Amino acid sequence: MTHPNGVALLGANMLFVAVVLHIIAMFIQGKVSGKETAAMCILTGSFNCISALYVGFIMGDAVTLSAYFLFGFTYFLFAFNILLNSETFTGLGNYCLFVALNACVFSYVNFMAGLWVLAFFWVLWGQLWAAFWIANGLKKEIGKFVAFDTYIVVCLNFIVAISFLFGWMNPKGFV
Repeated sequence: MTHPNGVALLGANMLFVAVVLHIIAMFIQGKVSGKETAAMCILTGSFNCISALYVGFIMGDAVTLSAYFLFGFTYFLFAFNILLNSETFTGLGNYCLFVALNACVFSYVNFMAGLWVLAFFWVLWGQLWAAFWIANGLKKEIGKFVAFDTYIVVCLNFIVAISFLFGWMNPKGFV
């Protein structure tokens, strides 16, 4: 049995993150129902968490395990907030602050390791999760900005996901 390549697995995760973020942006704009959004969040969160367990316990990479869980739990929290008819989403917002702060550390570590693409993406994801914190944790009316910002992250995530999957790029850049 062939074990998956770590970069290709990251690409697969990023591909599903792109689609779930697209659906979340549409949900923010009222273009997709909550149940549809919750379903995609659960599927993507599950894929992220199963991948986390694989890279952590099979590939021995605890750092990537942590990174995948940061995102997987975000999508589970989003889904549960929708399905449980949360009135505030404040807990989700404050969890997003936790992710945004971790993104600063992950970005720095990747930058110092010469993994330019990952360092850039941690900044990109971190600023988006910070926007989710401002919108949900601090209750600021920035929904239009968050949706627009999310679409930008979706586009970049999709391009790099495909590049990782097909081996056109690695975390240091184009091969």
